[in-house]
Amino acid sequence: LILSYSLGATVTILNIVIGLPMGIIVARRKLGTLPSAVLDVLVNIPLIVPSIALGVSLKFFWKETFAFIPEMWLLIFAHLAITYPYFVRSMSAAVERISVDLEEASRTLGAKPLGVFRTIILPLTKYSIFSGAIMVFTRSVSETGATLAVVSTLRTAPVVLVDWVKQKVVVTPLEIGLGCGFLILFSFIILLALRFIIRG
Repeated sequence: LILSYSLGATVTILNIVIGLPMGIIVARRKLGTLPSAVLDVLVNIPLIVPSIALGVSLKFFWKETFAFIPEMWLLIFAHLAITYPYFVRSMSAAVERISVDLEEASRTLGAKPLGVFRTIILPLTKYSIFSGAIMVFTRSVSETGATLAVVSTLRTAPVVLVDWVKQKVVVTPLEIGLGCGFLILFSFIILLALRFIIRG
């Protein structure tokens, strides 16, 4: 559980840091219409590729090519690749709803790009950032296929439950139910806390 939730938190922070600029680039077509459209398609590819296939490709690329990379980093890369489209789509949709006239007006009044982001884009998209972060966090915590593909020693909570269900570890149905209950309970508590934070 600790690994699952710490991994989810790490992936969420990384998504915000690298997904926010990408969402703005895609929404505002900063690279031109065609390159931005191609970039949008590339970002969304993980949504249609099965997570196990994505995990296997990451394993072959990273683990075989760069054998010195720790498994934890492989796990972070895999979860980041799978959750990245969710955050970028959420952010690009939020940025598209902001009128370009607001940004242009602030620029004519002398605002720098960072100032435009801080005073206009960030306040108007903060709830989309929160909702995208929650979506990324829950998706990361529940990810199983890619996790199974890229690691051999680390075990997240969903992977442990899969091992129990497949009887790789001798457990009773009651223990399986208890494990699922713990995962659901902790997820519920964390999501409820996040909702209260957002409301505040």
